[in-house]
Amino acid sequence: GVYEVTQAEFEAVMGYNNSENAACPDCPVESVTWDQAAVYLNELSRGHGFEFCFDCVDDDFGSPECALSNEHSTPYDCEGYRFPTEAEWEYAARAGTDSAYANGGNLLTDSGYASCPSEPDVLVLDNNEILAAYAHFCHANADGPVDVGTLVANSWGLHDVHGNVWEWTHDKWWDTAGSNEPATDPYGDPDAPYRTFR
Repeated sequence: GVYEVTQAEFEAVMGYNNSENAACPDCPVESVTWDQAAVYLNELSRGHGFEFCFDCVDDDFGSPECALSNEHSTPYDCEGYRFPTEAEWEYAARAGTDSAYANGGNLLTDSGYASCPSEPDVLVLDNNEILAAYAHFCHANADGPVDVGTLVANSWGLHDVHGNVWEWTHDKWWDTAGSNEPATDPYGDPDAPYRTFR
C-alpha cells in the first residue's frame, strides 16, 4: 500500500486493536509484534486468494510465533502478502534518490536537528525544502502517531517513509558493515536473533 496500515484496516481483519493511541482509526497501527503483523499478512493473503507467506503457531501463552513458510526458500518466493525486506523498504523509501530524504534533500550541518527545535518549520534542507512537509520528527507529532498520508508523498507516491511509526521489515539482523558490492534481492540472516524495523 501507499500508506502505513491503519488501525481501522488492522482491526477490520484481525478483530482487535492493541494500539496505544487506539482512538485514532486513521493513524497507523502500532504496538503490534512482528508475529502479530505476520498473522495479519496471512489473513490478507487468505482474503485475496493468495498463498500464505508465513507458518504461524501459538506459543504456550496464546501468542503467535511465525516464520517464513517452509514452502519458500526466500521471502521473494512468496506471492502472498509479506513484509518488505530491509533492502526493498530502503529502495522504496528513497524513491530513486541517494539523499537522506526522499525529496532529494539532506540536513544542513548547522540545522540544529539534534536539539529538536521547538518550531519544526525552521528546519530547511540543503535543497531549500522544509523538512516538516516530508517527515514526522521531534515535536512534529509529540502526542503520538498522526493520520496516515498527512505529509507530502515521495516521488513514487509512498507516504510516511520518514517517521510517524516504526515499520517492520522481513529481515532479521541486517549487517550494516556488509559489502558495498551490488546485490540482487538481498535479505538478512534468517538465523539472527532480532527483526529489523525502519
